[in-house]
Amino acid sequence: MKQQPTRNQMAEYLISNIIDNLVVFLMEDEGIGLEESLDKVYGSEVIKQLQDKETGLYVQSPAYVYEIMKS
Repeated sequence: MKQQPTRNQMAEYLISNIIDNLVVFLMEDEGIGLEESLDKVYGSEVIKQLQDKETGLYVQSPAYVYEIMKS
């Protein structure tokens, strides 16, 4: 029988998915490369909020998080 993922595993998956999308959004919107986009995402204030599971930001859509990051 397959074991269900834990709450923490699900949160980590959602965070990873949002980060992936943020990188792609930046590459498309700003016409920048992967490395620069990764630097911007990981250097942003929103990444700290996203990785802090207490904020609940990880349950929002990637587009919503991207709008927060742009502002």
